[in-house]
Amino acid sequence: MASCTKGDLYATLRGVAEEARTSRKLLTLELANASLLALPIPSLEGPSDAVIAGAFSVADIPRLYAELAGERTPWSDLFSVLPGIVLTARPDGRIDYYNKQWKQYTGDKRFPSLASITAALEADDSASFLEQWRRGIAERSAFTLHARLRRHPDGYRWQRFSAEPLLRDHVVIKWIILVTDIHDEVVERNAAESATQRLRFLSDAGRALYRSFDPKEVALIACQLATAQFGDAAALQFRHLDDTIVMREPTDATTDEDLERLVGENATLGEDTAIKGGPTIATIDDRQYAAVELRARSGTLGRLVIALREHLERRDRDLIEDFGERVSVALDNACLYSNERRIATTLQSQLLPHALPQRCGLRIDAAYFPCQDEMRVGGDWYDAFELYDGRLAIAIGDVAGHGITAAAMMGRLRHTIRAALFDGATPAKALALANDVVYGGDPELATAFVGVIDTVAMTLEWATAGHPPPFLVRGGEPVTIDGVGIALGVFEHAAFANERMQLPERGVLVLYTDGIVEYARDVIAGTNLLREELRKIGNDCAALDARKLARDVAGGSPHIDDAALLALCFEPVREIDMTLPALASRSEIGRRALLRFARAWNLSEERTADLVLASCEALNNAIEHAYGGRNGTVRIRAHNTEGRLVVSIADLGRWSDRAPHEDRGRGLRIIESLADDVEIKRENDGTSVRVTFGMGAAQPAVPRSC
Repeated sequence: MASCTKGDLYATLRGVAEEARTSRKLLTLELANASLLALPIPSLEGPSDAVIAGAFSVADIPRLYAELAGERTPWSDLFSVLPGIVLTARPDGRIDYYNKQWKQYTGDKRFPSLASITAALEADDSASFLEQWRRGIAERSAFTLHARLRRHPDGYRWQRFSAEPLLRDHVVIKWIILVTDIHDEVVERNAAESATQRLRFLSDAGRALYRSFDPKEVALIACQLATAQFGDAAALQFRHLDDTIVMREPTDATTDEDLERLVGENATLGEDTAIKGGPTIATIDDRQYAAVELRARSGTLGRLVIALREHLERRDRDLIEDFGERVSVALDNACLYSNERRIATTLQSQLLPHALPQRCGLRIDAAYFPCQDEMRVGGDWYDAFELYDGRLAIAIGDVAGHGITAAAMMGRLRHTIRAALFDGATPAKALALANDVVYGGDPELATAFVGVIDTVAMTLEWATAGHPPPFLVRGGEPVTIDGVGIALGVFEHAAFANERMQLPERGVLVLYTDGIVEYARDVIAGTNLLREELRKIGNDCAALDARKLARDVAGGSPHIDDAALLALCFEPVREIDMTLPALASRSEIGRRALLRFARAWNLSEERTADLVLASCEALNNAIEHAYGGRNGTVRIRAHNTEGRLVVSIADLGRWSDRAPHEDRGRGLRIIESLADDVEIKRENDGTSVRVTFGMGAAQPAVPRSC
C-alpha cells in the first residue's frame, strides 16, 4: 500500500470514526504507514454521537497488539478521561483493566472481577448479564444489555453495558466494555410508556363500558376491569340494581365480607384515609382497599370498592379516579337509556295489535323482532283488523329513527290508517292522510303498505308508500307485488295509487319491513333468501310460522334493525266453526264465511243463495232475540255430511216467551222454504237452528278444518 500523507491520514481517520459512529461497532483499519482504531460510545437510542479514534504508525502495530494482549493497553490514557465506565477483558472474559470511574461510581476499591460486577448489579439483572457475557465469549460476538448498577451511595441506576470484541485475524485479543448511565432516559421512557398504558386502559375500559346499555351488565364489566387492572376482587353497588355486583379472583371469603361491608351506602372508611381528589383508601388486616364514589348528574349513583393487590402509587390512585368517572358516566347513561328503552318498548307493545283476526279459510300470523342493539327500539309495526262490512284490512310500516319518538309516531301513523279505513277510505286515501301526520313531524319519514282484502271475491285492493313489496305465493311460486309510491313525509301533499289484484283461493301473502331482509346489510341477498324460504312453505298453511320464517331468513345472524313480518295464508273454506259477538255489525263476517263455504263445495249459484239467505236469517234471529240487548255470542258451524251441507247457528241466550207479533215469524218460514230440512232446539242453555241443503250432482271434495 502506498504511503499516506498526514491529510490523507486525518481524512481516513474521520471516515473510520464516522463509520464506527453509524454502525455502532469498534473498527480497525490498517494502512501502509498507520493503523486506525475507532470505538463508539453508545447512547440509549440511535447511533453514537461520540467516538474514540486514534492512529498509530506501522512501526507501532506490533507493539500495539502486544500491549492489547498484555496487561497494559495504549488506550488507558484515553479511557481514564472518559465520563463513563470502561472495562477491558482478556479473550476468556477475565477483567484486566478498569478506569477510575468504576471505583468512583460503585465505591468498590477492589480490582473488579466478573463476580464483583454481578454483585454490583440488581439481583434480577445479574443473571441476564452473566448469560449474555458467557454467550458473547463463546460466540465471539458483541452484545448490549440494560441493567441496574448500584451507585454509591444513592442506590441502583440504569446502565447500558456494551461489550465489543477486538479482533486480530478473526481472533479475539481483547474485550472492551463501555458502561453508560441511561437512568434518566429509561425513567422518562418508562413514564411515557406508563402514561400510554394508562391512557390505553382508560380508552379500552370506556369502549367496554359504553358497549352495553344494561346497568347490570355495565356494573359487571366495571368489576371485571377493576379486578384485572388493580386487584383480586371488586364490588359495585348501584342504587338502580337489586343486588351488589361482586367479582373476585380467586375466591376469598374474608375479602368478600370486607368488600360487601365497605361497598354499603352507610360504610365509612375514615376521613384520615381519604385522599383529596382521588379514591378513599382503607387498610384492613394488612389488605388495602380503594373506594370510589360513583357520581353523575343526578347525584351519587353508588360505590366501587377494589381489593388491591399492592399498595398504590399516586399515579395509580389517579388512574382509579379516572376509571371511576368513566364507570359513573357509563352507569348513568345505561340508566337513562334503559328507562327510555322501557318506555319505548312499553309504548310499542301497547300500540301493536294484541290479537289478530282469524277466519275460516284465512290464518294470520305475525312476528316482531327488536334490534340486537338494545337501544334501537324502533318504529316498525303491523296491523290486521276487520272492517264493518266484513272485509279484512292489513297494513305494515316502518318509521325512521328509534326510541320513544319513533314509537310514538308509529302509534299515530297506525291509528290514522285504521281510522281512515273504518271511515270508508281507500288504501290510497288512508296513505294520503298518513302523509299529513308524518310530514313535518318527528321523525319525518316513514314507509307503509296498506291493503283491504275481500274474502268473498278474493281480491286485494292496495297502495304502497315506498315500502318493500310483499310476496304472494301462488301455485307454490313466490312473486312480488310491485307498486309505485313515494315514502311518507317527503312531500307536503302526496298522492298514492290504488291497485287491485285477484288472490288465489289457496296461497300465502307475506308483508315485511326491511329489517327482515337487511340483517347483513345486503338487501338483495336477504330478499332472495326470503323468496327461497317461501318457496319451501308453498301453499301449506300448517307450515307457515312467522317467527320461524324470519329466523330462517336471518340464518342465526342478529337483526341490525327492528323487523316486522305479517303473513296471511288462504285456503278454501271446507268447514266452519266460528264464534261471533251477537252484534248486527258482525253478521257480515258470517255471511262471507258461508259464501266461501258454499263455493268450496261447488254449490250452484241458486243453492248458494238459498244456503246463505237461510243461514243468515237464523244468524240474525239469534243476534236479535237471544240476549235482549245484552252481550253474548253466536256460534256458526258448517260441514259436509254424506253429500249434504249442514249449517248450525247456536246461541247461549234465552228467547222471549211472548207471542210473536203478526209481522214476526217470517224468518222461520223463509228458512223452511229454502232448506231441505230445518231442526230447531230450544233448551235452558240456548237455542240452535240446524239447516240442511242437498248438493245435487256436485262432487264433494275432501273436507278440511279451518
